[in-house]
Amino acid sequence: MFDWDKDHESLVSTAAMPRGSSEQGGPDRSGSRGKLGVCLLVLTIATGFAYEKNLLSQVRGASILGVTSFDAPSFVKPTSIEVPDGLVAYDAARALRYMQGLRRADVATLQGYAAHLRSDLEQTNPALRPFLRDAQTLLRGELARRAASAS
Repeated sequence: MFDWDKDHESLVSTAAMPRGSSEQGGPDRSGSRGKLGVCLLVLTIATGFAYEKNLLSQVRGASILGVTSFDAPSFVKPTSIEVPDGLVAYDAARALRYMQGLRRADVATLQGYAAHLRSDLEQTNPALRPFLRDAQTLLRGELARRAASAS
């Protein structure tokens, strides 16, 4: 049982120990570990938000190491993409985005996609046919470009 008169000194003497040292006499590092953990968590969250907002590609040029894991490889040089005439449903900006996506795919994927487009054109709603025809036009142009560059 606790006796205030006898046990008071033992309680006060342990509470009077300095904060910066542990019981072995060394510095207390649990506070700095906690701060480091919080800093790493904040850095991870900030990187995630920057990736989500597509800010890392703008930072990549100024970075020493580069952020190639989040952006297109640095050895791929952007080429000028011209939008073909005769598109009905796609405007120039949408066609450019679509063509950039087509440039990232391999030939086997593009040929499989062309087969799906042909079957979709036969079975789709007439309101969607202009979009599928534009996609087919852009896809044929990309396949023709790759065939010309391969030969």
